[in-house]
Amino acid sequence: MTTLRNLLLGAVSATIAMTVAGAAAAQSSPATGSATISATIQSPITVATTSNLVFGTIIKPQSGSSTVAITAAGPSALSGGAVRASGSATPTPAVFTVTTPAGTKITPNTTVEGTITTLAGWAFDASANPNGTQIVTSAATHQLKYGGSFTVSDATANGVYAGTISLTVNYE
Repeated sequence: MTTLRNLLLGAVSATIAMTVAGAAAAQSSPATGSATISATIQSPITVATTSNLVFGTIIKPQSGSSTVAITAAGPSALSGGAVRASGSATPTPAVFTVTTPAGTKITPNTTVEGTITTLAGWAFDASANPNGTQIVTSAATHQLKYGGSFTVSDATANGVYAGTISLTVNYE
């Protein structure tokens, strides 16, 4: 009986071992998955100054006041008694050439600093391309234009009034 018992135990053990080995073999096949990898490389945004905001030399009126304006689209006439000095620099808006990859969404932001801002009635004209507006560039290169205006009177101090327009263009 011991022999029969040992034989039976051996057969059961072999069956269990084969079942466990079969299950282990079935589970040892790895499960797999995959993911794609992509990267888009673009050229950086570049900003170049094409022209400066130039008012030229203004002869102030003998009395009263005048408005001096250059719109973002280009110079406008002087109002009141002020005139541009003969041979003065040609009035021009500030123009920046911005180069981006086509289809890029950008946001331009500008700041103006300097003594020009101390003139009475100083106003910055960004109407051609307002600050903070998102622009989707359909072309790789386009221009952003800026102007300004101020009031000059017979009481305006003589001197050079200058400043700086800083343009920052961000990807969106």
